Amino acid sequence: MLFAAHDPLINRFRELGIGTPAVPIGFGADTKDFRYDGQAPAQPPVFVYAGTHSEWHGAGIFVEAMPRVLKEHPQARLLYYGNGEERDGMRARARELGVEGSVEFNAPIPPADLSPILSGATASVASLTPVPANEYALATKVYSSLAAGCPVVFAGVGPTMEFLNDAEHPHAGVAVTYDVDATASAMLAAAAAPLRAASREELAQWSASQYSLNAIAQRVVDESFAIVRAKRK
Repeated sequence: MLFAAHDPLINRFRELGIGTPAVPIGFGADTKDFRYDGQAPAQPPVFVYAGTHSEWHGAGIFVEAMPRVLKEHPQARLLYYGNGEERDGMRARARELGVEGSVEFNAPIPPADLSPILSGATASVASLTPVPANEYALATKVYSSLAAGCPVVFAGVGPTMEFLNDAEHPHAGVAVTYDVDATASAMLAAAAAPLRAASREELAQWSASQYSLNAIAQRVVDESFAIVRAKRK
């Protein structure tokens, strides 16, 4: 038996000729570090990207979206935490677009320090460029954001699209295609209706119950016992 993060990955196994029975169990965040700490959403709007800035991630799309965001919210900020080979190019592009004063590039920080930043952000942002390899990739930073009570704006491809747009919780966030206008519109929508503290607490609780490391581990245990019981019959 194989345990996989999501159905598209299992489909990929089948395309490669791997016929072993497989069960999708999801992915989880470490809720010892990522949890909601009671913060109200930031004003003016703040968007947070936490993670690697590589060509596979395409994190620069949020820099491209900022001119439109700033037209409606002149004090909005986009905060990057992490590193990667695209950072210098993204910084240069921010200068070209005249938004360098609203875009910050910060070094990676420990999860426990990132969690309260996410808790108070208007939304976290995540992306995956539309290349074949990303059709099966999952933007796992989404789960850390939700555990901290922060909705997500995702731009890209792959199973993260389905996860957010079909989420059982109404405030999990939104996924759009890897397009600057669509991304800017999603950021503006988040800024126009920031999630209140009570809803953030509820979002964090839902995420912890469904997508924490403990919840995923329990899912593996339950599936394993189910397999054993079935074989004994």
